[in-house]
Amino acid sequence: REEAAQDVAAAFECGMGPEVQAYLERMAGKENRRTLVAKAGSAHTATVRVTAKDAAANVAAIDVIAEENAQVALTVAFDSPNPGSGLVGLSLRVFAGKGSRVDVSTFHTLSPTWTVLDDEGYIADENARIAVAHRVLGAGKSYTGLACDLPGDGSDADISTRYVGHGEETIDFNYVVRHRGKKTTCNLDANGVLADSSRKVLRGTIDL
Repeated sequence: REEAAQDVAAAFECGMGPEVQAYLERMAGKENRRTLVAKAGSAHTATVRVTAKDAAANVAAIDVIAEENAQVALTVAFDSPNPGSGLVGLSLRVFAGKGSRVDVSTFHTLSPTWTVLDDEGYIADENARIAVAHRVLGAGKSYTGLACDLPGDGSDADISTRYVGHGEETIDFNYVVRHRGKKTTCNLDANGVLADSSRKVLRGTIDL
């Protein structure tokens, strides 16, 4: 129904659900929205830094479009260089076109007074390759959600997660990969360390 209505935005499922996605989009506003387009056959790299602001929510909304046979490498860093407390967030939607390669890396390196909402959605066309690396190294509460749709035949998704928890930190991951195309593949790999009273929840769902 979404394709018939030509509603591209509605076709993107993100890992934290529609309510959180709508909240992050609203908090980002027009000033913190970016669209990155890699034309067919081109190669691009980009880095986005989301810096925590005391008593506020600082959110980036990013759409990435990799056209046929393009390559994109995106790094998103969350950091809190100054004291305070609040929320930092990301709303990321990625479309990987036919034969393209998209690499996304996110880094959480915040002090314990901050909360992170890292919400991501991916769609892979025929023979597209998506590689995602999540590195959660600090934040009082860190939430990461990822939904990846593989409708294109021969498409592939590789998701690597590394985390370190200490103190009373809470780390939460929710991953959903949907295999709709033929001969699609995915890999979910998570490894980390929990010290002190920190805790972690990881949900991984692969739908065929």
